[in-house]
Amino acid sequence: MSIMGLILVAQAAAPAVAAPPDIEIHAHADIRSVQIRSQGQAQLTLHAEPGDAPPVEVVRSAPPGATKYRNLRIDLHGFARLKPPPPIAAIDTTTTGDPQ
Repeated sequence: MSIMGLILVAQAAAPAVAAPPDIEIHAHADIRSVQIRSQGQAQLTLHAEPGDAPPVEVVRSAPPGATKYRNLRIDLHGFARLKPPPPIAAIDTTTTGDPQ
């Protein structure tokens, strides 16, 4: 097998690398002290239209449910990928435009 043949086989066998996201958000918060007075829900979501956005990843240094936290760390990571726009219709350039 030639060198070019080996290169083509190696390229075909290589796993596809995912394209980087179109939109990406990283947030990091270090909270010295916080007291929660009323329970509720907080959420962060990303939407891409047209496209898709998996759920935002949230990593906390302490489990939820307490009413007081000290030295709390929260890290968020979210991303979205946009779908390519539909193709633009071709314009007919074969006519001259003369109204004869």
